[in-house]
Amino acid sequence: MSPFSYDSNKDLPRTPPDEEPAQAPNKAGADHMDAAHSGEGVPVGEEDEVKKSEKQAVMDRMQGPKEKPTDKVAKKRGNRTVKDPTTGQMVTIKDADFKDYPSQSELDPMSEEGGPATQPINEHGAKSHIPKQLRSSKTAPNPARPGNISLQPYPPSTPPHMGTVLAKLDHLQIAIVVSSIILWFFTAFGGGFFGFCFRSTLIGASAFGLTTLASLSQRSLEKEIERVRLDMHRQRGEKFSPPTPESVEWLNAFIKTIWGLVNPEMFVSVADMIEDVMQQSLPGFVDAVRISDIGQGTNPLRIVSMRALPDQPGDKEYPREEWIDQGTNELMERAESERKAGRDADQAGDYVNFEVAFAYSALPGQGGDLRSKNIHLLIEFFLGLYDWLHIPIPIWIQVEGIVGTVRLRIQFIPEPPFVRNLTFTLMGVPGIEVSAIPMSKVLPNVLDLPLIARFVKMAIAAGTAELVAPKSMTLNIQEMMSGAAIG
Repeated sequence: MSPFSYDSNKDLPRTPPDEEPAQAPNKAGADHMDAAHSGEGVPVGEEDEVKKSEKQAVMDRMQGPKEKPTDKVAKKRGNRTVKDPTTGQMVTIKDADFKDYPSQSELDPMSEEGGPATQPINEHGAKSHIPKQLRSSKTAPNPARPGNISLQPYPPSTPPHMGTVLAKLDHLQIAIVVSSIILWFFTAFGGGFFGFCFRSTLIGASAFGLTTLASLSQRSLEKEIERVRLDMHRQRGEKFSPPTPESVEWLNAFIKTIWGLVNPEMFVSVADMIEDVMQQSLPGFVDAVRISDIGQGTNPLRIVSMRALPDQPGDKEYPREEWIDQGTNELMERAESERKAGRDADQAGDYVNFEVAFAYSALPGQGGDLRSKNIHLLIEFFLGLYDWLHIPIPIWIQVEGIVGTVRLRIQFIPEPPFVRNLTFTLMGVPGIEVSAIPMSKVLPNVLDLPLIARFVKMAIAAGTAELVAPKSMTLNIQEMMSGAAIG
């Protein structure tokens, strides 16, 4: 038995809607064969039509779905209610987006505006609105220990004068274009046709180059400021992690320690899944795509928040093994036989449920050494030339940021290693931002290839969509940690 098992929603039909009508010709063909064996006559034209229908149905199945996986992900937007594989209850999920995360003023408890955590809860369980002058004196809805990291000062937000600097860069681009037009008007004429073409080309190329340089500088400045702010948040968490209770910074320190020790080969299956999605979504002028390298770097994922999920409500004497394994008839019969044999105590076990919000951000800076410390991919696109020449174009992909929420169900057993199954499911497609650098990872990021970056971003989102609730994946930790899973 493999330690990995993929579980999709069993309540949903497995046959796509566009393939359902294709079953009718098979039935008709079967009826026709029965009629032929029974001696009943069938017109020759009808027999040919049935054969053509059967052939067309087989060809449709071989072609697979016509819609690209990336197109499916692009359509799945907004809130939707699905079955949560971890708790068995209906839950409303939404694809993660960087814009949905709270702003700085909503998180800082020292802010005069005050956020959700600084407003007390009234007797009806709803947040009450209090005057601004009193909000700063409230530490939390239910007073927490003063050492909690949530009560410590947050890093400053974006400097106010940064908007002025970015606006000046916009004005600089406009000034370059206007001055180039004026310069062209006074210098392009009077030198003949060739002089006119030469001056026009020179001035136009110079204006385009200067405008592009100013635009890229503006974009790089914005990204660098955001990276510095996120790095300040990371430093804040590490600063208060040792003495601070009621936080998950100790777990982030644990993840940071083992992140660089993980074998990159463990991510090969993830790379293969992303590669398959990209292969199905390639444009016409690209023949093939291959992920030739993948690395997690040394910059780890961080846990933003973590909370426990309740058990099944109103079910005190739930059949634990049947519920953990989602209650199929075969498992129920097996559990009943084991219960009769007196082995129920060894096989039932117990479980805990968690909901974890995670985030990832690339380290500040654009140097080659820093790029290798972030999550990265090396993708090769093969451009075809009349089906006899394939030109590989390597693209260095760096993951700039990831945000999302995952739910975990951990099953514990009374024998080492005391953990059997780990089931996880995503609460919506994670938000992902990537950047693409052409040809080599040592070149400066001056192009940022938005089309390639968007294509890879949608491919990663389509790959992770296969793990969004109601779908899930189960890892058999017991087999993975024992010798049975080796070889």
